[in-house]
Order: sequence, then structure tokens, then C-alpha cells
Amino acid sequence: MLHQYCVSRNIEYMQCGKLIVATDTSQMKSLADIQKRAQMNGVQDTVLIVDDEAKAMEPHLKCCGALHSPSTGIVDSHGFMLSVLGEAEDHGAVVSLETEVLSVEVDEDGSSSKNITIQTNQGVLKCKSVINCAGLDAPLVMKNLVGAVPKKPTPEAFFCKGSYFKLQGESPFSRLIYPVPEKHGLGVHATIDLGMQTRFGPDTEWLVKERLDPEDYDVDIQRSKQFYQAIRTYWPDLEDSSLVADYSGIRPKLQMGEVVDFTLHDASYHGIPNLTNVFGIESPGLTASLSLAEEISALASR
Repeated sequence: MLHQYCVSRNIEYMQCGKLIVATDTSQMKSLADIQKRAQMNGVQDTVLIVDDEAKAMEPHLKCCGALHSPSTGIVDSHGFMLSVLGEAEDHGAVVSLETEVLSVEVDEDGSSSKNITIQTNQGVLKCKSVINCAGLDAPLVMKNLVGAVPKKPTPEAFFCKGSYFKLQGESPFSRLIYPVPEKHGLGVHATIDLGMQTRFGPDTEWLVKERLDPEDYDVDIQRSKQFYQAIRTYWPDLEDSSLVADYSGIRPKLQMGEVVDFTLHDASYHGIPNLTNVFGIESPGLTASLSLAEEISALASR
């Protein structure tokens, strides 16, 4: 859907492809499992290749084998978001920036069609329907609920910071290079942008809630040591001092163990009419945003 949207709106993108690489023979089964999962989800063009085939595609790569995804691409994310914003406003949406949600109050009138009042630092909103997609703070919005008690508990929020480092100099790869996924994320992978600049990341850094500063997106240069180790498993020729701190993001995890993401709750879960919650939307949420919008719209209109 994103590909089709970019074509129809002249948003810059590049279908560069991706290699998920096994750096040890024990990881080859994981690649087969990923391919099977892709096929179950309708992605039929992935191909398992051996090391020589992968190296023919990416000469600087070291691996035992790889899963090739030729339809993977990159996109001008800011151009995409501006396009979506413009279309939303054309359809009557109003974006209120720097607006903090203070509470969400469900009217107790005894009817099944309840109105919802949102108190903000900019004023009051009277709503017939609310979609809570507040990212990192989506669980907090539910915890500020007034006048109703959810029949099932709201997920806890766990914050996992991921830092990125930028490569100085020419990119060694023409595709995205991903290691086999790790327990809490996709591992330190190599991405290219539309200008062919290479970045590596993200790593995994769990943030302690008591010390969490939501504005702290600084990248700790000391974390680069782990990056060099991780990257050299699939690109041994990475030179010392060639990485510079770039940027970071914070993942809205729903638990610290098994991955649980893309969780949508409507009244059938929490028992509150006209309220839809969107939890655990990690970074693939941008790629999947149009499909997610369809799912959420269907839930909110039931």
C-alpha cells in the first residue's frame, strides 16, 4: 500500500531490496522460519540464497547465507508524512500542536453510546469517538481515564531506546543489510537513505522508568564499541573511527520478554464504547501505517 501511495503522489522512494544475513550456520534455520512467516503474510518473493550468491550481490558482505527480499524499499518519510497530513486537513482534520492530554472522561449517562470528554492544556474536546494513538504515552492516556473502569487491564509501558551511528565515507552496500533478528529487536542493521548515506542501528537500551527523560534522545558515543562488534560480524572491513553518533528513537514496548506489538483494543476488549486504543506501534508502524489505518478505522466504526 505504501509503495502504491508513493507512486500515486510522486513521493520519492527506492526499491533497493534487503538481505537478512546469517553470520553462523546455526542461524540458517531462522532464515527459513522468517521466509515461511513472510509467505504466510502474503510476501511471496523472498528467496533463500547461499553465501556466494549474497557476496555477488554485496561484495563487502560476510555471511553463511541470506534471505533476499527484493521488494523491500526506502522512502522519503518526511515527504510521506507531509502528504498524509495535507490529505487529512483536506478532509477536515485539524492538527493541534503542543497540546497535552490531561484526562479522558467517559460520560456516565447509562447509555451504550457514551460521549468522551478530553481535557487538554489548550481547552476541552467533546468527542463521539476517540482513537488513542499517543505512541509512548498511549498506556498513560488510558491510565488518566475518568468515569469508567476498563474490564481488562491496560498494558504496561516499557521503553527501549535505540541509537543509530552514521558511517563516514562511501556506503559499502547498495541494499539494506539485516542480521537475524534478536530477542528485543531487529539487531544492528545497515540502512541506506535516498542519498546513499549508510547508518547502522538500532541497538537495545532499556530505560528505567524512574529516571526516564522523554526528551533525552542524545546518542551516547560510548555505545559505538558495541556497534563496531555487531557490524563486523557481517562487514569485517569496517574501519576504526568511521562511525559518528547520529540519532535515536524510543520503542513503545508492551513487555520486556517476548515481542508483543501492533496491539489494537476496542470496546470488545476494554468495555468502553467509542474508544479505540493503539498500543505497541514500533518503527515498522510507519511502513504499515496505511494498513494500520484501515484496521483502526474498521474497529472505530463498529
